[in-house]
Amino acid sequence: MSDWIVPEGEDVLRYRAFVYRVTLPDGRWYIGKKNVYRMKEGKIVGESNWRDYWSSSKEVKAAAKSAGYANCRREILRLTESTGKAGYIEERMLMSLDAMLDPLCMNGNVAAKYQRKVVQGWHSDERCERYMRDTEKQRRAAGLLD
Repeated sequence: MSDWIVPEGEDVLRYRAFVYRVTLPDGRWYIGKKNVYRMKEGKIVGESNWRDYWSSSKEVKAAAKSAGYANCRREILRLTESTGKAGYIEERMLMSLDAMLDPLCMNGNVAAKYQRKVVQGWHSDERCERYMRDTEKQRRAAGLLD
């Protein structure tokens, strides 16, 4: 199984979500987002299946299996404090790459809606720090910290 390429010096478990790219040996690629934790009623209850995750796309999963997982590349592009921020960054990346016009892109759609007040809040260092503190507090409560 191909391991994730993680931004240098980062600990995935400190964050709530990430944006990733899967690249197949033939050059086809897919950008997606993944939650780091399983949530119930807004609280962390455990780690998600992110370590073994390839995509929600059946096409990408089948293509990676067919090519041989070890021959594919899984790269975390951005770690985020919230799942909403991951979704926004995923959509921005796909749009900036003209993903729907690239024949090598395996993403099936690019369509999302975001509230201005939420997006603008991501530029607040105080809000990001609050998300990070809350994540650590919830990880501790779920027994996920040593």
